[in-house]
Amino acid sequence: MPRPLPVTLVAGFLGAGKTTLLNRLLAGASSLRVGVLQNERGFAGIDDAPIAARARVEISEGCACCVRNPDLVNAVRELSSRGDLDWLLFEASGLADPLPLVWTLGRPDLADRVRVDAVLLVVDACHFAAARGVEWEAQVRAADLVHVSKRDVAGEMAARAAEEAVLDLRPRARFLPHEAAPIGGADPLVRLVIDAGEERPPARPAPAPTAASRHAPFAAREVASRAVVHPLEALEDFLAALPPAVFRAKGIVRVRDGWVRFHVVGGRVDLAVGVPPPDHGESRLAFFGRHLHEGDIAGLRAVGFDLSS
Repeated sequence: MPRPLPVTLVAGFLGAGKTTLLNRLLAGASSLRVGVLQNERGFAGIDDAPIAARARVEISEGCACCVRNPDLVNAVRELSSRGDLDWLLFEASGLADPLPLVWTLGRPDLADRVRVDAVLLVVDACHFAAARGVEWEAQVRAADLVHVSKRDVAGEMAARAAEEAVLDLRPRARFLPHEAAPIGGADPLVRLVIDAGEERPPARPAPAPTAASRHAPFAAREVASRAVVHPLEALEDFLAALPPAVFRAKGIVRVRDGWVRFHVVGGRVDLAVGVPPPDHGESRLAFFGRHLHEGDIAGLRAVGFDLSS
């Protein structure tokens, strides 16, 4: 019987940098055939597809952190049945509790297909304090390995504070070395992540799901349109003026001269101009916050978006 496909669950709060780390692992695992499973709470087709993945499945409806999610089970069966993968990277949504995901992947009917080797958590050194809440704490308590992201931006003092916050909740968490660099085209982080699975015990059976085990109340607002935004500066002004209630925002937007993709985390705006057009042909934007109301994104009307739908 074939060996179960090893799975690394990549978790982390909204905007922490999960996809960036996932792409680094893919780039450093050139000798392995790697599949990618991604879950987004809401719209698909906003983020760039991961590079160098042999196979990719995206779950965009509902939340994969719900224990009996049939889309997750079907996606795992699809990827594990291919027979041409050595490793599966599962990027969870930014609000997901990893434990129900681990329990789901440990179901008896999936036990001969996949095995969770590690829960790899990405912690944002810039915004971990603002992210702290039941969702973030649940992610930390489930972590086997931790990568502290944005260390160069936040500074070493903030990065160490993030590490201490993790250890307060998860004393046995192991941190990936931030100074590790690719050697001869191979990334030592890949071997560290894979080797972590040798020490991980099998998942326990899942308890009955509860509201707390899925996700705590965290408002999301999504907007889609085929309108063309003009001028681009109007979009930039809107993003720069987002209120503190919007912790995370991302989107792909059509402007007069092409397409732009944006990410906003804790007020920091990152905008890429001239990105390839999405297959769906729509401008799609998503906003997340603990106390988010439609009025917090009302400025979208000024750049041509209808918020009534």
